Amino acid sequence: MLTDPQSVTISAVAIPLPRVASQDRTSTYQSSDGNVTMIVSTPRGKRNRAVVRVTHRKVATDPFISGNSRSVSMTYTVTVDMPSDASYSVADAKAVMDGFDALLAASSGALKTKILSGEN
Repeated sequence: MLTDPQSVTISAVAIPLPRVASQDRTSTYQSSDGNVTMIVSTPRGKRNRAVVRVTHRKVATDPFISGNSRSVSMTYTVTVDMPSDASYSVADAKAVMDGFDALLAASSGALKTKILSGEN
């Protein structure tokens, strides 16, 4: 089990995420205001998965109705899916993750900006 609480930094603000639920191979962590939730799941079967999902909620100006606000959310998910037969070790999978993380972080996150802008 991961340490409790977890913490995520968004816009230079560290947000503590205490564990609020745990069942089977899934734990849920949530900020005190409920605006940030992280779900970590590690199901096992013919293929092993590790899924981390962060959902962020905020109130934003409604672009369609002047003077109104609405609640909106976004989700960022990382999924690792690999055979359960140990043909990939944890070190192998971490090396792939590290390589992809470096690609996303390079040039101050330029690739993230391009992807979020709709490039493919």
